[in-house]
Amino acid sequence: MALNLLIIEDHPIVAEGLQRFCSSNFPGSECLISGTGKNALALLNGHHFDIILLDINLPDYNGVDLCAEIKVRIPDARIIALTSFLQRSYVEKMLQAGASGYLNKNADTDEIIEAIENVMSGKSFLSRSVKEMMKNKAPADSQLKKPSLSNREKQILALITDGLTNQEIAEKLYISLQTAISHRKNIMIKFNAKNTAELVKLTIQSNYLEE
Repeated sequence: MALNLLIIEDHPIVAEGLQRFCSSNFPGSECLISGTGKNALALLNGHHFDIILLDINLPDYNGVDLCAEIKVRIPDARIIALTSFLQRSYVEKMLQAGASGYLNKNADTDEIIEAIENVMSGKSFLSRSVKEMMKNKAPADSQLKKPSLSNREKQILALITDGLTNQEIAEKLYISLQTAISHRKNIMIKFNAKNTAELVKLTIQSNYLEE
């Protein structure tokens, strides 16, 4: 799978390593590097990128703000946070800003490939370390208000958190695409989630599927 990728990372060694990694694992891909948010925004004016790998800590931009600005300019941009920050607040803010994925820089190569492939398919992705952190450090009040879901909705929610699209859910459960879409909308309403990424975050926070 050949991709157009943009790596927004101010550490040259990290950025060049990611560039080599992407070129090696996605043959034929074009992979550009930007060390600043300002330069990244300039590149976005003249290029289409399938995936944007975004570091949160940049010299001229807060990564959360940059993510939000990119999504305003390009609503369908697929952004994966790739950062050493493994704190709940950063994960939540990046997802709310429109990121489709969140990877810790300690993620192994298979996980990075999985993240890119999932996000390219329209799915969301949180690395294993992020999911563990979100689950184990869920605030106490997240246990207080859990929406009531039917057994079918719980089944679909589990598939959503696994990153399945509406079409994949429909095929797996032998239901129509419209029914899968309707269930997803109802679940998001019950969770008061603005998008799928926020729904996944709330599900993990509340340990909803652990019961």
